[in-house]
Amino acid sequence: MATNAIPGVKKVILVSSGKGGVGKSMVATNLALALSKNKRVGLLDADIYGPSIPKMLNLERQEPELVDEYIVNGEVKKRRIPLLKPLKNYGIKALSIGNLIEEDSATIWRGPLLQKALHQLLFQVQWADSSSPLDYLVVDMPPGTGDVQLTIAQRVSVAGALIVTTPQQLALIDVKRAMDMYKKMNIPILGVVENMSYFICDSCDKKHYPFVIAGAQSEIERLGESFLTSLPINPLMGQCADEGKPFLILEDEPGVQEFHHLAHVISSKV
Repeated sequence: MATNAIPGVKKVILVSSGKGGVGKSMVATNLALALSKNKRVGLLDADIYGPSIPKMLNLERQEPELVDEYIVNGEVKKRRIPLLKPLKNYGIKALSIGNLIEEDSATIWRGPLLQKALHQLLFQVQWADSSSPLDYLVVDMPPGTGDVQLTIAQRVSVAGALIVTTPQQLALIDVKRAMDMYKKMNIPILGVVENMSYFICDSCDKKHYPFVIAGAQSEIERLGESFLTSLPINPLMGQCADEGKPFLILEDEPGVQEFHHLAHVISSKV
C-alpha cells in the first residue's frame, strides 16, 4: 500500500515505545514544545485506547470544531468532507481521540473502527493555517507493535521514529521488538531516549542511578542505533502532566535542557 503525505504537514515524527509506562506521552509532549520554539508544530495523539494528550496539554473536555468551508480565488466553497480543526495550547496544535469521545468512556473497537478513526485523525484535520503547513507533526503512538503502527506505516509518509525506554532489561526487550518492527516497515529509527535514568540528590547534588547505569545506552549502541539522551527522574514531570502543563515551561529544572538537545538532534535528522 502506498504511503501518503498528511495534508498541511511537512514531516511526521513518531514517538513510540515497546511497552507502556515508560513516559512516552510526556516525551512526545515536551519534544513537540521544544520543536515549536522556531517551527510550526502539531501533536497528534494516536493512542486510541489510552489517550493522554488532552490531560497533558490542559485540553480536556474540549471538542474540535468542524470546518466545512474553504476559499478559492475569493469564492467560498463547501467541503464534501468537513475537516476537524485542531485545538491549541502552549503554541502547539493538538488533536486526540480523547477530544472526540466522552472523557471516561472506554474505546472498545475492533480493527475496522480503529482504522476509520485513525484515518480521520490523520487525513481529515486542518493542520495548516491558510498556506502555512506544519513543519512537524509529532505523533504519540500507542505502546507495542499493533494495528495502529501497521496502519500508519502503510498509509503515512513518516520521517522517522523516536523510541522511548527506561533502563531496565524488561523494557529494553520490548525496545528491540519495536526497532525490529520499524525496520521491517522501512521507517527510519531516529534514536532512543532513556527516561527515568537517574535522579539528582537534593543533599549532594550528584546523579544517582536507581536502575542500571547507562543500561539503555550500551545496548542501543551495541545494536548500531543512536542513543540520543537520558532523562532524569524529576517529580515535577509527573506533577506538570497532572496539572496540564508541559514540563518544559519550568526552564531551570533538571531535564529541560535535555529536551532542547533532543529537539535539536531530531530536527537535524529529519
